[in-house]
Amino acid sequence: MDPFFIITSLLKIVGILAVILTMVSYAVYAERRVSAFVQDRLGPNRVGPAGLLQPIADMFKLLLKEDYTPRSVNTSGHHHDRGRTIRQYALWCFDGDR
Repeated sequence: MDPFFIITSLLKIVGILAVILTMVSYAVYAERRVSAFVQDRLGPNRVGPAGLLQPIADMFKLLLKEDYTPRSVNTSGHHHDRGRTIRQYALWCFDGDR
């Protein structure tokens, strides 16, 4: 394959993902603001001017969050069950018999 084609394809994928993720994060921000207005409370206004950096703070919080596994749990089974649940959901979503 042509290296130019591969590079341009990867750049397009990264660009589209960046746009979509930005749109989704600010849609969540807008939903939080509307919910705060409806519930008559302060919204996400702690980070940046008018809270516009809240989605970025949420991203870092999600990336740095500790994966808590209780001490009394069999860890291999604990992580295996998560994977099984994701696989079952994927099979349910993409089942062609519906």
